[in-house]
Amino acid sequence: MENNYNVRKGLFSAKLRHAALCVLSQLLLLWVSTNRAQAQTYPANFSQVLVASGINQPTVVVPAPDGRMFVAEQTGALRVIKNGTLLPTPFLQLTVNSEGERGLLGIAFDPNFASNQYLYLYYTTSVGTIHNRVSRFTAQANGDQVVPGSETVLLDMERLEAANHNGGGIAFGADGKLYICVGENSKPDSAQTLTNHLGKVLRINSDGSIPADNPFANAPLDVTRRIWAYGLRNPYNIAVQPGTGRIFVNDVGQDSWEEINDATVGGRNFGWPLAEGPSANQNFVNPVHAYPHSNNVEIGCSITGGTFFNPATTNYPAVYIGKYFYQDFCRPFINLIDVAGDQSAFANSIPPYGVSMATGPDGNLYFLSRGDGALYKIVYTGPNEPEPPTDFAITGVTLNSCNEVSPGLRALTFTPQYTGQSGRPITFRVVNESLPTTNPGPYTINLYTDNPSIQLRARQDGVPGEVGFTYNWLAACNGSEPGPGNVAPVVATSIGAQSGQVGQPFSFILPANTFSDPNGDALTLSVTGLPAGLNFVSPNTISGTPGAPGVSTVTVTATDPGSLSVSTQFTLTVNPGSTNPPSGFAITGVTLNGCESLSAGERRLTFTPQYSGLNGQPVSFSVVNEMLPTTSPGPYSIRLYTDNPTIVLKAQQAGSPGEASFSYNWLSGCAGGARRMAERAETLSVRVLGNPVSSETVDVEVRGVAGQRVQVKALDSRGQVVGQASVHQVGTVERVTVPLGRPAGMYLLRVNTSTEQRTLKVLKN
Repeated sequence: MENNYNVRKGLFSAKLRHAALCVLSQLLLLWVSTNRAQAQTYPANFSQVLVASGINQPTVVVPAPDGRMFVAEQTGALRVIKNGTLLPTPFLQLTVNSEGERGLLGIAFDPNFASNQYLYLYYTTSVGTIHNRVSRFTAQANGDQVVPGSETVLLDMERLEAANHNGGGIAFGADGKLYICVGENSKPDSAQTLTNHLGKVLRINSDGSIPADNPFANAPLDVTRRIWAYGLRNPYNIAVQPGTGRIFVNDVGQDSWEEINDATVGGRNFGWPLAEGPSANQNFVNPVHAYPHSNNVEIGCSITGGTFFNPATTNYPAVYIGKYFYQDFCRPFINLIDVAGDQSAFANSIPPYGVSMATGPDGNLYFLSRGDGALYKIVYTGPNEPEPPTDFAITGVTLNSCNEVSPGLRALTFTPQYTGQSGRPITFRVVNESLPTTNPGPYTINLYTDNPSIQLRARQDGVPGEVGFTYNWLAACNGSEPGPGNVAPVVATSIGAQSGQVGQPFSFILPANTFSDPNGDALTLSVTGLPAGLNFVSPNTISGTPGAPGVSTVTVTATDPGSLSVSTQFTLTVNPGSTNPPSGFAITGVTLNGCESLSAGERRLTFTPQYSGLNGQPVSFSVVNEMLPTTSPGPYSIRLYTDNPTIVLKAQQAGSPGEASFSYNWLSGCAGGARRMAERAETLSVRVLGNPVSSETVDVEVRGVAGQRVQVKALDSRGQVVGQASVHQVGTVERVTVPLGRPAGMYLLRVNTSTEQRTLKVLKN
């Protein structure tokens, strides 16, 4: 129903099949009336206030730097809300094609709007062929109307065939570049093709030119050179976090998943149409957060508005600062996620068909209801009391006692350790072992030794969400019995993100402490997903000269002598080479040796710079504002705060003129590699329940990855997938049933999380 009214695939489509019109209208009226009968639910002391109504088919709201709210109407009018009043005269009225989801879709204000009065619009034009366009306009001195004739066209895109999947979100990044979200126009394969704009995030300068540091800046075609990220379906919203510059893109999915993708780093492939939602494919970058269409927790079908809540000033409780709020067109909720992607509910039963959210200069959240044709703001009227810290976490466990009750059974007494305590009550539980309690502990529970790890959960009043900790109590008791036979290796330490440069030699030795083997066996490493020009040289080195820019997800697998294996992943960013590569001394990249979390906002970074043009003379190295010059060859270790994600490296080589400089986004490099002190890595453990099997299904028990998504595939002797099953969030012990083929014989079971993999053999009689 791509060309019909369908709240799943067509956000604004007005074409209705006559036979379905009456039924659908009745259902929509019933849904809206039911929603209206329910009072809006917000956290205590929050409520919504109507700002303005009478907005015709709104698509997006963006605040101007001076506090006015600009709202786009799909049919081409850009409206201004000033001092809480919708001005009767539009800022401008564009002639647009508004069929289906086309029309006026995106607004962005120039970072220097106060001085140049520039703003940028994304809209569908019928001039020539029907296509999407990005133009710059100039506001008059009073700011409420456009300067006539001031349009400057920056980008005309492909001719449109379908009326949907236009994307439309635009925003300026912290780097001053304009980011543009473009849908794949119902041509899914276009999202994986780098010779069109469809299914992409584009990045251009404010004058429409192409930045020299785009990931594909050396490509022969301008269309490719504009691409920042790809593999998207209908990226409707883009948001940039003040302070960090982090970029989130809301991508409307198809039949199963809605996605929030992190597009902060250029060159990423988010997988569409080869993947929707979390994927085990090593070539794709998984969403920061994704929710399915029916999980009884977060049900929706079309993610739309989103905003980082980082106002200059607000009276909201501090726990909401830095969170990413988002909404869904199909369901009247607003949820939020933290920097790790963990989701919490915020509001329900709000006005229907939400399409856009914004953080206002007044420190309030705003959202657009297309169903009401209205703009609302969310206000907080509670007491201005001291707020609890936002870094509440379980950091470890104090073992008080461990006594044997009987063979295989222990009585464990322990006390969890916390950080970020505010004095408010803490509700504690052990998943599948104890009910929630506000008793401060110690806690005593009986545990069987075949379940060596337990999942601790805690929630502090006033702090959204629940924190978790995996505790290997059996190891702490020092009473672990040896397992039967060979045990698979485990990931001991994550590998931090790495970077290199096109045309410059690259070498990286995989850290020796990445894996460990419970049996003490020697492990054999293998590597897949390397960019062009790089190879793996056994036993542990990646080397070569990168040939093309981009971001690769590299998978490192460790295999023991019994053919059991485990995998981990890291990102390798290849930056574009200079048109005229430096012939002298230069910093070409960084090897990340370690990234340790000291607190919620502080890391200890250990790294080694990579150089070209070394002549054997001493090199003096420094980090601007962070580390004084030193001739030590490194690695270097410094403490950094997460609100300063990029550092500037400087180096001077004796006998070489000038000083080399390199900007390093260390926080992006730490993504996936940072770890908290006292925290143990979770390990995927899998066993087959009954082997051999005689039925057409096999049961698998999964442990050690509670809360993660697990996918299980059954492969026949030819390597063909004959059955598969997945669980979005597994429990402490999860039983998964997987179909097998009818023929008897040997099958392989491949079990994946986002970072680990196990392969087991199953014999079918």
